[in-house]
Amino acid sequence: MSTANNFKVVDFIGKNVLARTVNSLAFAHTANRDWVNPWGASNDFKIGDTLRIRKPVYFTSNNGAELQVQGIIENQDTLTINYQKHVDIALTSVDVQRFLQDPETNIYEGAAQELANQIDAVGAQTAASRVWRTIGTAGAGITSFATPNLSVTTQRKYGVVNSRYMTFNPGDAGSLRASLQNSFNKPFNENVSQYARLGEVAGHDLIEDQNLAIHTTGTFAGTALVNGALQSGSTINLKGFTASQSGVLNVGDVISFANVYGLNPISRLQVGTGSGNLAQFVVQEVVNSDGSGLATVSILPAIVLSGPYQNVTVAAADSAAVSAVGITVPGTAAQWSNNYTYSPDAFTLACVPPPIMMGAPYCKVFTDPETNISIRCTVSYNPVTDQDIMRFDVFFGWQVFGQYCTRQIG
Repeated sequence: MSTANNFKVVDFIGKNVLARTVNSLAFAHTANRDWVNPWGASNDFKIGDTLRIRKPVYFTSNNGAELQVQGIIENQDTLTINYQKHVDIALTSVDVQRFLQDPETNIYEGAAQELANQIDAVGAQTAASRVWRTIGTAGAGITSFATPNLSVTTQRKYGVVNSRYMTFNPGDAGSLRASLQNSFNKPFNENVSQYARLGEVAGHDLIEDQNLAIHTTGTFAGTALVNGALQSGSTINLKGFTASQSGVLNVGDVISFANVYGLNPISRLQVGTGSGNLAQFVVQEVVNSDGSGLATVSILPAIVLSGPYQNVTVAAADSAAVSAVGITVPGTAAQWSNNYTYSPDAFTLACVPPPIMMGAPYCKVFTDPETNISIRCTVSYNPVTDQDIMRFDVFFGWQVFGQYCTRQIG
């Protein structure tokens, strides 16, 4: 076979693996892929490159005729290309011929599924530590329409009017299917009973993803209280933990403070009363208490007390009680499953074109025009084993904007 024909064969294989990878995506299929390359049009990305993600800019309105000019507080975030995943395959001439004779062979299906699974898994892992609004009962399972419906209500309370997707782990998806099996909606009931499909609920497409992992909380040992009044920003000082305890809070734990309620970011009205409407914050680093039971906790979102991005009614008072989602007995960790209700703006995936490696006999990048997902296919020859070595690489990064998402725990 001539060199030109060899390249055509590899092109065909590369495009096929890209198509199968895109089709195998679950969670990632719903992600926003509108990102800005700060260097303009370029296909030369490397690990560590940073992209800009634009977010809505908010203003406050003024009363009366007097001009009260306010500056623009640019609202944007960044996404770092910090993951490189690849699958490496040794090919014989027989393998190549089998693929040409039967393009639907599963020789490359495993490579595509593995790449898609890795992209999905990183997105789910990132979401677990960056989504703060949380509803449901830890360990209880989602066994009725009530929890998904409450998640939609919560989205609307916080101004997320274009909420469109719900993604469930297999366990909670199965429980939800069972609970909805006797729905009076005949087409929906047929989908659930005959095909185990979830379809659409409350105006949301339902997706099942195996990569939504179980979360284990910190111990929350002691009686946690706010340590100092008028705190704002991305950290908060707490007291009252059991002294010298490791892991009183874990990454992804969700906490709230007495009498500190959430605000709708558009109307800036309090979203409601009672414990279910307290502002929530997700812990960003493992927290250990010191010898006096004190700890500084890194949180998301940052507490903003005034201005167009104000997100709480008031600052937490000194010695205000602190609560942690899922903790019923302080000192005993809890577990919950993660599920998400979200708008297309909640998760951004950038799967960028990797650089071309000039030393390889064959190296080409394939990009899906609809999803902007790219795969690099590289081929070299190993004369010792008389095999072609084919390598498929993806370079990607995720960013999660928790204000557009509500976590359903089960």
